Amino acid sequence: MSALGTNAEAAAAYYDHGDVAAFYRRLWGGADIHIGLYDRDDVSVAEASRAMTGHLLDLAGFGRGSRVLDIACGYGGTLVALARRGCVAQGLDISTLCVTTARKTLAAAGLAEQVAVELGDFHALPCSDAAFDGAICQESLIHSNDRPRVFAEVFRVLRPGGTFAFFRYPDRRRRAARSGRGGLRPPRGRGGCDAADLSRHGRTGRVRDPTRRGTARRYRRPLRPAGRSAGR
Repeated sequence: MSALGTNAEAAAAYYDHGDVAAFYRRLWGGADIHIGLYDRDDVSVAEASRAMTGHLLDLAGFGRGSRVLDIACGYGGTLVALARRGCVAQGLDISTLCVTTARKTLAAAGLAEQVAVELGDFHALPCSDAAFDGAICQESLIHSNDRPRVFAEVFRVLRPGGTFAFFRYPDRRRRAARSGRGGLRPPRGRGGCDAADLSRHGRTGRVRDPTRRGTARRYRRPLRPAGRSAGR
């Protein structure tokens, strides 16, 4: 079995696990399982998650008529947001549970006939070349041990000039390298990526996340009854 296959299967097994699903229901309690934008102290997790999705879609310029692939679509919240903007959306996830849940989310929103959700791996997208105007991936690249391959696949299925909107959080070594602590250079191993991986496909951009503290507070709340903690 290849390392890539092992990594993909591990991600699928993780999101298909009942305990993980229960944790996400308790933490997010809705159709989103990604970090949110907390611009005030009283914002709910669901509101913050929707705000993050809306912010990313605005930055990408996805709107009416845009053909958009939601890669690692999770529980379907972003697909609902895309469809309500008038986008022609399609979802893909490696987890059977996520695919099933996303379809239920779409059905509850009256969008089951409008948006398709399929099982698939972002290292080998089951899509035709140049099939989409845009793609979005929220907080899922961490599950890849070959991100350049993911980027190559994404840009294969995008039309020329298409947009890939994603976010992921840097590990501590990358943050230290950027701040100059310890004289470190950003690590680049089998699973790493840098600007060169993306620039070969087109322009890149970055948005600073101002909400890390708000996110950490909300992780700590559901962990406390179990005697666990979330790091700073």
